[in-house]
Amino acid sequence: MIDTNLRGVDVSSYQGRIDWSAAYADGIRFAMIKATQGRSLTDANLRNFTDSRFHENVVGASGTGMVCGAYHYLTALNEAEAAEEAAVEV
Repeated sequence: MIDTNLRGVDVSSYQGRIDWSAAYADGIRFAMIKATQGRSLTDANLRNFTDSRFHENVVGASGTGMVCGAYHYLTALNEAEAAEEAAVEV
């Protein structure tokens, strides 16, 4: 039977350093991890960047046996910016 009550988390650099073993022990079985973002909400010069803890979070979560997914945090303000963000290879 499939367990339809899996618990997961959505994380990025804003959560700081995560104790993935403790999260797994608490029943967390998957993590959606921010990979990239279109523009910084605090630094106008920072565009299309990789989250500073992306690699660390993937390694930590997957090391416990959690299933990991990654996402892009879209910050486009118009269609042209959305196309620009979609075209970036990170």
